[in-house]
Amino acid sequence: MYLGAVLYFYITPRNKKIVASENDISVPKILFPPYTVKRCNWKDIVSYKVKYDENWNETLILKTKAGNIKIYSWLCFKDYELSFQSSSYEALYEYIEERLS
Repeated sequence: MYLGAVLYFYITPRNKKIVASENDISVPKILFPPYTVKRCNWKDIVSYKVKYDENWNETLILKTKAGNIKIYSWLCFKDYELSFQSSSYEALYEYIEERLS
């Protein structure tokens, strides 16, 4: 069991970032292969909501015309090895909320 977890974290891609620019937002998928990047323009976002799990971890869900983009708060720590390293979740959430309001 431990060997599988160690191997999983060893092969998971590193140095992935959420990039929120003036024109669009791109969110990498790092939990399961294929390790792709979801990208959409701000005008393509229909709505957004925040969902909480049983441990009160937040998930920001951006509803787009092409599907949902999920941003998990527990993956947005700067010092966490598998983090998105761009900024903390709160700063990113505030930026997205400002862009969409």
